[in-house]
Amino acid sequence: MEQQQSLEKQIEYFTQYIKRNPFWRFVAVYADNASGLHVKNRPGYQKMLRDCRKV
Repeated sequence: MEQQQSLEKQIEYFTQYIKRNPFWRFVAVYADNASGLHVKNRPGYQKMLRDCRKV
């Protein structure tokens, strides 16, 4: 529970931080609750990679 709240607070902080900068463009939040050790179990990371390939 505490870890989930920490992630939510980080997302909120950095989303606002990016949106306040007129030279940056907020696109999306790519977040996963799983460990960073196994890429296949991270849907947020996989979506980020797919979106990057579209550009």
